[in-house]
Amino acid sequence: MTGIRNATLGIQAELALLANKADVLRAQSDLRARIERVERRLLMGFGVLAGALTALVIVALRYLPAVGHS
Repeated sequence: MTGIRNATLGIQAELALLANKADVLRAQSDLRARIERVERRLLMGFGVLAGALTALVIVALRYLPAVGHS
């Protein structure tokens, strides 16, 4: 009887470890998804910023006086 009880407790402990491992894997996948969303937002933000700065430089160059032609 004691052997069966010990085996049952061992199996319960292993099941608890598997449940904890599943929770950790789920949390890890959620964290990866959040990191990917943040990366995407940053890339979009930098792309918009680069486009705006390029447009400002082009506009500024149009208003500069011609150089070297007399």
